Amino acid sequence: MADRSWMSYVMPFGKYKGDTLAIIRMNDVGYILWAAENIKQPDVNEQFQKALAYINEVDPWSLPSKSGRE
Repeated sequence: MADRSWMSYVMPFGKYKGDTLAIIRMNDVGYILWAAENIKQPDVNEQFQKALAYINEVDPWSLPSKSGRE
C-alpha cells in the first residue's frame, strides 16, 4: 500500500505556502511533478517524492504528460 504521510505536509513557502500537499494535488497535480523535480530543499523534496510515488502508483494518468516521458 502506498505511503500517504505526505498528504498532511504543509508547504512552508512559495505559491502554495500554508496548503497541504493533498490540497495541492487536488488543485494543481502538475505542481507536484514540477516540485519533485525542481525543489532542492531536502525535507521538502522528500515529501514531494513521496507524493509523486503515490500518484504514480494509484493514479498515474492524472499527471500531465512531459516531453520525452511515456
